[in-house]
Amino acid sequence: MKLKKSKEKYFKEAIEDYKNKYNKSVDDYKKFKLIRDKIKEELNRIYFILIFSYF
Repeated sequence: MKLKKSKEKYFKEAIEDYKNKYNKSVDDYKKFKLIRDKIKEELNRIYFILIFSYF
């Protein structure tokens, strides 16, 4: 009985740990995607400025 409870506790903690890691990785992905998108927008803006400055 004691072994069963300790196994349950271990698996609950392990599942919580993986949930936290997953949520953190999702948050990091969203944050860096936002940064990447902003950089891409800025580079496109600079690219168009350079193209139109030649005309």
